[in-house]
Amino acid sequence: MIRQASLLALVLGLSACANDPAPAPAASEQAEAMDAPGNEAEASDAVEPPAAVVAAFQSGHAGATDLSWSQESDGGYEASFTEGGEHMSVIYTAAGAPGEVETEIAVADLPAAVTATLARDYAGTTVNEAARIVAAGKTTYEAEITENGRPRDLVFQENGTLVESAATETD
Repeated sequence: MIRQASLLALVLGLSACANDPAPAPAASEQAEAMDAPGNEAEASDAVEPPAAVVAAFQSGHAGATDLSWSQESDGGYEASFTEGGEHMSVIYTAAGAPGEVETEIAVADLPAAVTATLARDYAGTTVNEAARIVAAGKTTYEAEITENGRPRDLVFQENGTLVESAATETD
């Protein structure tokens, strides 16, 4: 119950930050909220990002809920959250500069050319999840498929050209 109260206080604090020049909640308060029941990230994935990262996130996503943080292998920080009914993630540098933005989309919302490439080159596989990725002004689409019983991420240009294929990380 105390953690739920802390999470509510954090959410109210984030809302107030949108119109109030008061300082942002401490990163430790963010980390406490990440441990709240129902959080998707496992405790071992939870990290406390630097204050610059927390401030950058709060300034761009004041309405976010279900926030969890993880650290990337390159030293960046990934914020996973829900905003406007969409599940999203944003990767930040340690200095707080935002980078790649990934938004989950329905599989049916993949561009027609991507769907055609999947049907042609990956017949017999199941598309489990889909996302739109915006990085450095370019938009790509990710399809997580199950192939031979193993999950795999495929990233496509809007025209259906495959640009990346990798085994999906396991949680």
